[in-house]
Amino acid sequence: DVNSPIIMRGKEGKYLAYGKTNGGRLLLVVWVAKYRKTKIITARDMSKKEKQFYKRRKK
Repeated sequence: DVNSPIIMRGKEGKYLAYGKTNGGRLLLVVWVAKYRKTKIITARDMSKKEKQFYKRRKK
């Protein structure tokens, strides 16, 4: 699927999702999952470096 996010495990138990909205916006979402609860840390537009990473991985 074209809009399937790239999900990675980061440091300190954080997860990162790099994805593209149906409108074409490139977003990064960072969250923590502990004790059956999820807490969103941030959701924002990708930086230039993150966009490059995303585009390389989606080829």
